[in-house]
Amino acid sequence: MDSVTRAVRLSELFHLWDAPVRFAAQPDIADPSVTGALIWEAGAASQSDLLVLVPQTDSGSFIKEMTGLAKGDQAGTYLLIGWGDADIARIEDVQTRSTIAIAPEDISTTVAIESVIRSTIDPTAAELRRLTALQRSFTQELSSESPTQAILERLKRLSNAVSLVVTTRGTVQENTGQIPLQQVLEQLGRTDSPSQFISVGDWHGQAVRLQEVDMVGSQAGWLVVACRREGFPDSSASAAIHIAASLIETVRHINAQARSQEEAVRTSLLEQTLALRPQYNSPELESRVAAIGLSFDNPLRVIVASPHGGRPANRAPVKDVHEELNKIFSESDIVSLSTARDDGAIFLVQASEATIQRLIRSNKQTLAKVHFGLGRNMRHVGDAADSLADAWLGIRTLRAGGHSESHISFEQFDFATRLFSNVGIDVMAEWSRDYLEPLLERDQLISGLRQYFLHSQNIASAADALGIHHNSLRYRLAKVEELLDINLRDPAAISSLYLAITSLDLAVLSGNTHALAQTTEIVGTRDLAPANSARFPGDQEGSRRPGARMSPAGMPAYRTSQPH
Repeated sequence: MDSVTRAVRLSELFHLWDAPVRFAAQPDIADPSVTGALIWEAGAASQSDLLVLVPQTDSGSFIKEMTGLAKGDQAGTYLLIGWGDADIARIEDVQTRSTIAIAPEDISTTVAIESVIRSTIDPTAAELRRLTALQRSFTQELSSESPTQAILERLKRLSNAVSLVVTTRGTVQENTGQIPLQQVLEQLGRTDSPSQFISVGDWHGQAVRLQEVDMVGSQAGWLVVACRREGFPDSSASAAIHIAASLIETVRHINAQARSQEEAVRTSLLEQTLALRPQYNSPELESRVAAIGLSFDNPLRVIVASPHGGRPANRAPVKDVHEELNKIFSESDIVSLSTARDDGAIFLVQASEATIQRLIRSNKQTLAKVHFGLGRNMRHVGDAADSLADAWLGIRTLRAGGHSESHISFEQFDFATRLFSNVGIDVMAEWSRDYLEPLLERDQLISGLRQYFLHSQNIASAADALGIHHNSLRYRLAKVEELLDINLRDPAAISSLYLAITSLDLAVLSGNTHALAQTTEIVGTRDLAPANSARFPGDQEGSRRPGARMSPAGMPAYRTSQPH
């Protein structure tokens, strides 16, 4: 490894001091070189490449030792610090081959050592040490309660300038003062470089781009440092700005990881809450929900947000909706739990119906292609499954064109829909199985009924959706009338069929298969967990779950089994 020090001549070293340096002895070598400094000790062997500092307190011992040395002894280089005239006169009488210099009165031992270090250390190593010390000083701020703000405060002290973190949209996240931000952002908007010097009026500074972190509420932005000082920043301040920027990004990544872990815990809690059957209650689960800030004494309900058109080909649209709503709730200081499923994003939200609808309307541009179902208000944790079923029922109503807006709440349900919702999925699924038992083995009849209702009992449109001739659909509907002994012109028959088909589909979708498990099974399906739910009722193609046999129309095939 190369040495980090270099030799420096005495004349070069002494040139750093304002007062001149005179010599008490200067024999053979007129201008010797040294690579370091040490304090003189009696009896220690001299080293020709070191500058030995001799304080006034050791003057007597030094003179005695120098007097006793033979003329041929190894020469050294000495600097007398704080010596009086009498002692200097005595050392001048000594015959020696060593170089003995006399320091000016204002030069102390500490100053002399610092001067030697600055002069002898390699410039590259000196810069490395300076940057290392600078980074360490910033790193210590990571243990603060608000590390980003602490980093900005230290940067302010080091550079004597205003520091701030700002998003590309112009939102100041943390700052230590005010600058003409609008003009600065106009300059930054014209560059793609990772770092940019700025000059606005009498303000001068530098901005470093902050990388985008994949977390809700975090945006790519800038660290901006500026002041009213010509020539700012110099190389030292610029280095400090870049170090601060890298540590701020580190803080963001740490926060993103912590938030990701927290979201995993919160999502797991929400899934447990939604899976709880209404007839059961769980004090432990209820206390865990309360521990994260959700209260059953205030409005609390489940919301389902699903992209238009049913389940997308991939989960990207659902993920985007999930992240956007999390951001909206976070900025509005609304406590929520959330999870993303194939069909849509599910939220447990502490807010009133009016507040939620206001947020949806105020963000209609970013949420234009999303349907929202708002479940009933929850009085205890056992209401979660019913509130979720309400929300899915609202999504079905919106997709069928039964409401003019993009969102519908439990309070807006019509009489029949609210009746279905209040009876409950389990009970309705069991009743539906009994009612539709003659059809459960005949997938084409079930799919025909589904499309018939989805298209507002328009046979031509339903037949087109199924890809069959309209007379074929008429035949299927006639077969339904024959098997169930009903007349589809009878309003009671129509409403009964609609509710029965909806309940079976919704039971699969929401994962509430408690009643179905006793009397009906989905052929080949081993996992009925909500996250693997079937395609939402009314979608044309259906969706294959692992191991599920699909009917020609794309719906899971039902078959009857005897209760044990």
